[in-house]
Amino acid sequence: MLQSWNDVLSYIKLELGGATNLIEMADDEIIKNLKEHVLPYFSHYAPFKKFILITDLDRIYSNKLGQPQFRYKLKLDLDEHVIDIDDVYFTRQSILSDDYGMTAFNHFGAMDVVMANTYIDAIKSIGVRNTWEFIPPNVIMTDQEITSAIVAYYTLHKDLSSIPPDLYSLIFKKLCLGKVMVWLSAMRSKYENLATPFGQLPINWQQLKEDGQRMIEEANQQLNALPPDRLIEASL
Repeated sequence: MLQSWNDVLSYIKLELGGATNLIEMADDEIIKNLKEHVLPYFSHYAPFKKFILITDLDRIYSNKLGQPQFRYKLKLDLDEHVIDIDDVYFTRQSILSDDYGMTAFNHFGAMDVVMANTYIDAIKSIGVRNTWEFIPPNVIMTDQEITSAIVAYYTLHKDLSSIPPDLYSLIFKKLCLGKVMVWLSAMRSKYENLATPFGQLPINWQQLKEDGQRMIEEANQQLNALPPDRLIEASL
């Protein structure tokens, strides 16, 4: 199934009986409102994960007293908003031992490799771990200077194809339908009945609003039930 706004629009019209019932919002207006108000909301529960490289060239220098020493700027797109940082992966300076001065090896035997790795683990266990903190909107602050690092961060979906298929079919489309139903009920609430040559026809906007709110609530419950990325995290 192709995940697109046309697919979402087709689903909404089908559920609302668009072939026979009048929908007071144009297709472009529906898609525009869903992009601006529903997709960002959904993205905060099920965001899009991206990766970016930062190096010593991205370091921010400041002469102001009290400023953290090691700050690095994320070179994001102009319209990109970081919801949260998942992790920062600090790259190694050598093949063998990160920052502890051992030279890389190519022809050591298996026993030498095991002993070298054991030595590295022992050194790391007593070393200072380089931790980080995210300063919105686009700054990473670290405890130690870095040469390069990979930042895994969460951002808003720009395209529906990046939404996991199960969440798209079971939650996102339902949330879009519920929002459109509530928007339509607000428009129809100005009129209780519609005058026609055949008499007065009830608008019944209250039922449309209740059904829309029920769908939104169901979608919210499903979003809140999504498991976190980390069930348990411990720093040793």
